Amino acid sequence: MLSALLLGLALLVQDPQQPDVPPDAVWFPEDAIILTVDEGYVTLSQFEDRLLQIGRNVTVTTEEQMIGLRREVIRQLVDELVAQSAARTLEYSAEDLDVRLRDFLRERREEAGTVGYGDELRRSGLDPLGELARQRRMLLGRQWIDRQTGDGGFGRQVVDTYVRPGTLRAEYPRYRSSSRSSEVVLRQIVVEGSQVGSVELAREYLDQLREQILSGEEDMAALAATENADEALAQAQGLLPAIQVQVVTDPALREFLLTQPEGSITPPQPIGARGASAGPLAPTIGWAIFRIERRIDGPEPPPFETVEAQEAIRRTLERANRELRTLRAYDRQSRYVLTWKHPALTAILGPEVGR
Repeated sequence: MLSALLLGLALLVQDPQQPDVPPDAVWFPEDAIILTVDEGYVTLSQFEDRLLQIGRNVTVTTEEQMIGLRREVIRQLVDELVAQSAARTLEYSAEDLDVRLRDFLRERREEAGTVGYGDELRRSGLDPLGELARQRRMLLGRQWIDRQTGDGGFGRQVVDTYVRPGTLRAEYPRYRSSSRSSEVVLRQIVVEGSQVGSVELAREYLDQLREQILSGEEDMAALAATENADEALAQAQGLLPAIQVQVVTDPALREFLLTQPEGSITPPQPIGARGASAGPLAPTIGWAIFRIERRIDGPEPPPFETVEAQEAIRRTLERANRELRTLRAYDRQSRYVLTWKHPALTAILGPEVGR
């Protein structure tokens, strides 16, 4: 009966040979136990090996055929466990076990950044078994801690970084916008508090100049030559060298430069000592306005179909995935471990382990 057959999804107990591992850390052995009957068990790698062994002799082209193949593997493995155990009349449902196993694998892959069991294969247009054989650990979401190296005894997390082709295409617009270098030529007027009596008066005066420029009453180049507190800026009529928008640190100013057309003038921006942006370490001594004189757009990024573009997107996603997994490895609330809620598992692993 099913009560005797535990679908022990990832029975992950702390390795007694790793005393430096924090007690609340989640540990991934290479071979997580996924099926147990009495004293017998099946590991994830054994499941993979049997799936590949049987799959080489059949043709699988649809997700339904993949599900049928997976259930046949489960039947064989469970039958072998039953034959080795005392419960030779054990009743079980391969379909039920398959659903539980599929849910487990889906959760594991979602943590690694992929979704679905056969979706990534179907959407990619690749041969399911060939892709599965080539990326065994990736598609089944195997993750573990490398016990040979580590920081503070916790260990370096080794993660799968497979990226589906559909994900690459979905990320291309972001890659295109971020990789296309955009430069702007700005004209600036700086008014310091020492020129007009106080920092507050400097802002009011600069507001007046901005309104006069926008209304056409005054020419900004002429005002920049006479009103600028910075002598070098005055000599250049406030014209600044071209700068890349991405290097602007102030979020509001960067957004303004990215979205506004040529001729737009920013609201007064606080200026700190030596021209630095005002902040806790640089008290405001004046204000500045900037006008977008000209945009200089860089070359168009390569199209998605090129290897260069796809590899660049893949590297970005893999780096982001590694960083995310590293952060999650130290998050005590991360749900890496999934266990079937069975009293025996709770007794072994404790109530807080798993879902």
